[in-house]
Amino acid sequence: MPSIYLLDAGPLGLLAHDRLVHRVAIESWLMNEVSTSATVYLSEVADFEVRREVARLIQAGQLPASCLNRLYQLQAIFAYLPVSTTMWRRAAELWADARSQGLPTASPDALDADALIAAQAEAIRATVVTSNAVHIGRWAPVRSWR
Repeated sequence: MPSIYLLDAGPLGLLAHDRLVHRVAIESWLMNEVSTSATVYLSEVADFEVRREVARLIQAGQLPASCLNRLYQLQAIFAYLPVSTTMWRRAAELWADARSQGLPTASPDALDADALIAAQAEAIRATVVTSNAVHIGRWAPVRSWR
C-alpha cells in the first residue's frame, strides 16, 4: 500500500526556504517517495504557521518574497488539506486528553497546531513528517525530519 504523508511546519518551512541547501534533502526524499506512489499532503495548519512567519520576515526585509511564492508552488505540487469541522472536533478531543493526562503540547490558551495536525493525519491515515515527533507522535504516526 502506498504511503500517505502530511507535512508539518518544520519540513514545510524547509521546502519554502530560498536557499537550495536547506531544502535539497527533503525535496529529494519527497520526490523519491512520490515516485513510489506516495501521496503527500500540505496541512492547512502548517501552511498557516509557515506563511505567517515568512510574511513577517519578508515585511522585515529579512527574506525575499520568493519564499512566499514557493509556498504557492508547493500547493500546486502536493495535495492541500484544509481543516474540516470533523478535524477541528477531533483536535479538541486530543487537546483535552493531553491536558487531562498532564501532557500538554502548548500553553493553555494556545490553539495547539500539533493537535490539529494530528487530527488531520488521523482523518486521512497519514504519517506526519515533522521536526516535532515527540508532541505529534502521541497521536499520529510520525517520520522525524531533522
